Amino acid sequence: MINDLEYKAVGGLVWLLINQAFTRGGATLVLLIIGAAVDPGILAPIAFIVTITSLTGLFFEDVFVHQLVRASEADRDAQFSAARAAAAGCALVVSILIVLLSPVVAELAALPQLDQLLMWSLPAVWAQAIQAPYLAQLRRTLNFRRQALLSVPNIVLVAILAYVLFQVFGPLYALVGASVGAIVLQAILLVLFVECPVQGARYKHLRFARFFRFGGRLYAASALNVVFSALYLFVISRSFGGAELGEYFFADRGRELFVIPILGGLQTVVYVVLSRLYGDKSLLRSAFKRALHVSMMWVVPIAVAVALVAQDAADLFLGPNWSSSAQYLSLMAVAAIPMPINVINLAAYKALGRSDWLLRLEIAKKLLILVVLFASVRWGVLGVVVGQLILSVVAIFINTFYATHAVGVSAFYQIRICATYFGAGFAAFFVGWLFASLQRAPSLYAMIATVALIAVFYVALLALVARHKHCAFLDAFDPVSWKRK
Repeated sequence: MINDLEYKAVGGLVWLLINQAFTRGGATLVLLIIGAAVDPGILAPIAFIVTITSLTGLFFEDVFVHQLVRASEADRDAQFSAARAAAAGCALVVSILIVLLSPVVAELAALPQLDQLLMWSLPAVWAQAIQAPYLAQLRRTLNFRRQALLSVPNIVLVAILAYVLFQVFGPLYALVGASVGAIVLQAILLVLFVECPVQGARYKHLRFARFFRFGGRLYAASALNVVFSALYLFVISRSFGGAELGEYFFADRGRELFVIPILGGLQTVVYVVLSRLYGDKSLLRSAFKRALHVSMMWVVPIAVAVALVAQDAADLFLGPNWSSSAQYLSLMAVAAIPMPINVINLAAYKALGRSDWLLRLEIAKKLLILVVLFASVRWGVLGVVVGQLILSVVAIFINTFYATHAVGVSAFYQIRICATYFGAGFAAFFVGWLFASLQRAPSLYAMIATVALIAVFYVALLALVARHKHCAFLDAFDPVSWKRK
């Protein structure tokens, strides 16, 4: 008998993926379309604006949303009231820091226009603070249908805004408007059409200490992640110039369009499900293993297809100016193949409330990044991206360090689980490469046929060598089947 948790998890995941496709994917697509129509150098300042908004978005996500998902029903009103007040105070602090540090950032990046452009990120900071309780309420109930439906007018309005700004002020402000507008419009739509999780404000019950005891370390870990993403931007901009940074950022946004929304959706749902199973170690372990299977099943063929057709797509639609960007995207897509292991493990640590583990792991990874980045930069941007590929493999063993103690699934057992998907993915890549090499010239039909061939071959190979229940999407979050494990 399939119970409510399976329906909510699977239904929530489907709606969340639709939402991710329209919000993150749609906004990224608008950026890519505008960027492809102009010189790559124009994307350089946009890379920093997107990174700043990611930093603040992670702040409100990790400090408030993740903790509010774990709030009990008895304590819910006090927790949500505290979050609303604390998020406003944090937005004020972050805004002051942006105003004070923007000249420093512009000078370090060797991009003078960045000083004024960073001011446009301030509305996004406040929008992210305002929407935190609403997002938390949707995630607590695994009800993403409303958010997914609201994402349709959101992306339509973003596209209209970008078009108007493009015509009136040019491509640079169109890119800024698309980046910031997507966040602001999402917050407005959530406030207008999602019921407020708390009526009134109970400031006498504020729980600031509780937020920052868990969320402070979690945010520090996430902030390290984004700061080191910014470090890549600084190194590339100063070492190779704005045009090279624009090509790198274009490739990174391509990965954001095709691969990251799937991982983001899976991580969100897995976090909520594992939080619900916190008290049952056996169910937690089984749910963790199923989540790993489902994540690998979806991510591997998408990453393989992107890696294979990126160069042909650039040659066909973008022209020679973006050839280097296509090479970067192919390598970034390959680097995304092991990411489900990292994402699912980190979601499990969050669900267990072990933000201290996350912080330790991030510090270890960042020390390794420093070594690899400054060793690989001598070979140009391509060397930097190859370094990221190496780091994505090494990160498996770092991120799974606490897995045995946390969920009872060791690093080597997880690799064994994923070996089937790795093998099927690389076999599908080889078959797709053979088919693509037989084509005389890049064409849209050839790329569609290549992607279809990869998908069919991948699924067929899994059906032959993997157990059927590992490939069953609906069975992935079935608590009844977990008990039989």
